[in-house]
Amino acid sequence: MAALRVRSLVDAAARVAGDESKWRAAHSSTRSTRSPVPSSALAMQARVSDSARLGSVAHAPTIASLAPALAALTPFAVRGAPVAVLGLALCLAGCAADSSRPNITSVERDPVERVDPTASNGGSASPPQAQPADRAAEVKAPPIGSVARVGGDLNARAEWTGGAFRSGSSHIDTPLPEGYPPPTPPGAIEIKTYPVVRRAEVSGRVWPELGMNLAFFPLFNHIKRRGIEMTSPVEMDYRGMSVSDPQGAAGDWSMAFLYRRVEQGPLGRDERDGRVSVIDSQPMTVVSVGLRGGYGLARTREGLAILGEWLDANPEWTPAGPVRVLHYNGPDTRERDRWQEVQVPVRPTHEPPVAADR
Repeated sequence: MAALRVRSLVDAAARVAGDESKWRAAHSSTRSTRSPVPSSALAMQARVSDSARLGSVAHAPTIASLAPALAALTPFAVRGAPVAVLGLALCLAGCAADSSRPNITSVERDPVERVDPTASNGGSASPPQAQPADRAAEVKAPPIGSVARVGGDLNARAEWTGGAFRSGSSHIDTPLPEGYPPPTPPGAIEIKTYPVVRRAEVSGRVWPELGMNLAFFPLFNHIKRRGIEMTSPVEMDYRGMSVSDPQGAAGDWSMAFLYRRVEQGPLGRDERDGRVSVIDSQPMTVVSVGLRGGYGLARTREGLAILGEWLDANPEWTPAGPVRVLHYNGPDTRERDRWQEVQVPVRPTHEPPVAADR
């Protein structure tokens, strides 16, 4: 364990500093030993450097330059150490989960289909039955926990094989919450219906690339105290963005770690950290596009543009909630292979809007 912690600190420091050669060297030396940390636990720690490389924020500061400000803003900073370094080291040293088998599985899909995932029992899983469905003039919402392919790359696949979901060069090897729909393959557009999911979340109104680094620590410590194993994905909600205004303000956001099961732990404010709230998100239907590549607001806005075009072509669906982004991988996955989804909650246009459940 001591060796793992040392390796983690070297890994994190090199990554945050942007020294790609040191980061890759640290990983290659332990490539044959699987890290016990689910990659999704680290996903948000890569977002600042990703956004700087992608140019998603014109004047995005680097973590190194923000170290003094971060040290003043969070009690978890250690003098002289950037926050992202501490987050990576803490997670690598203390976050372990059984990621050998997710609770939902997927099989090779027909171009247009509905998939009914089988929820796990005690961590086990069995393949769902994929059944072709005739595409109606108006696409209907699939049952809870299911998906319907409605656009994009109709031949894209998300398959469960070798202990992970795989699609091309991307993979997800961290368990999903029970009843969660399978991930949307990069390039595909799907209608998905989500079950009730218990989530620990932190909200903020500062620049999200900075705020999410601060949010990571309260969330990580929360699940550690409660003995909740890490799941994938990390969910982000952006309340200031929409398909009609993809360039809208992203400064009203929430970041959530998902519980594996809804009966785990009490709801309400964390008894030790009032920044963390535990809520049950109610069932929702979304239209989702799968993406591959670096994380950041630029990619989120690209996904929103794709979904906006789909909604324009399918007026039977109307946006019904804040923009959601699902991040499945962390910095141990090559940037070009990272798997994410951009989603917009929707409702049938002929149905009246309902009050928000969350």
